[in-house]
Amino acid sequence: MRLSEVFAEADGFSMRTHAPDVAWLMARQVLVSDFAEFMREYIYVVVASGFRGAVAATLTDRLHACLDFEAGVIKESMESIFKNKAKTLAITKTFYSLKDNYEDASKEWRVPADLQALPFIGPTTCWHLARNIGLQSSVKPDLHMKRLFNRLFKRSDASFIQERIVELAKALGQPPGVVDFKLWVYLSHEGKVKDCCNGGQRLR
Repeated sequence: MRLSEVFAEADGFSMRTHAPDVAWLMARQVLVSDFAEFMREYIYVVVASGFRGAVAATLTDRLHACLDFEAGVIKESMESIFKNKAKTLAITKTFYSLKDNYEDASKEWRVPADLQALPFIGPTTCWHLARNIGLQSSVKPDLHMKRLFNRLFKRSDASFIQERIVELAKALGQPPGVVDFKLWVYLSHEGKVKDCCNGGQRLR
């Protein structure tokens, strides 16, 4: 099976099950200026690393509600909601380090790799965060994508995955991040409708 054929299936599946999420990502082409919105996407990316998207979506809403953006403080313990201390510490550090200077700090972000300066953002998750905050419509070479490319091409290095998805996106006239997201939805769901589909959970 060709990559384009897999995408054709992924395109149909994602539009049937997560059309609003696709539309949201299509519109996310400019870096977010609102710090609260940035933190929502940062939390999601941090939590989603190693967790299913639907679980991350639920936790993100609850963790984000712990942050008081007007007062600039964390008003409720995140550890009571999420037991991963390394991740809650990362969220805490990022909130306090950017709450007073997000606008200036974000102006220094030019490429996804720049985001690796943030706690818990690494060489794979930086692409995810860049896409979700509108810095760059990028391709996240995660385990789902690596398994697909190993099956199709016997190669799974990040640069190869990104090059091929960008090529496909150009041929389709769609942003690379949207093509990546549609493939991820299809692969992570194994082509089956889950509880998160059709408004159950917002994935990105």
